[in-house]
Amino acid sequence: MTPQKSDVLIIGGGFMGSSSAFFLRQHGRSVTLLERDQIGQYASGVNFGNVRRQGRFLG
Repeated sequence: MTPQKSDVLIIGGGFMGSSSAFFLRQHGRSVTLLERDQIGQYASGVNFGNVRRQGRFLG
């Protein structure tokens, strides 16, 4: 396997992962999307819809 470089790595191709990858590409970012099965197979089944930066408190 050859190494690849990208700006963003998204793990999970459900609704949030696929949407994030789509809009990041629209804004010129290179994106790698990893999914263990088919894209969208587990979409929204276990999605919390929470996106936050590391080290930042929710409250």
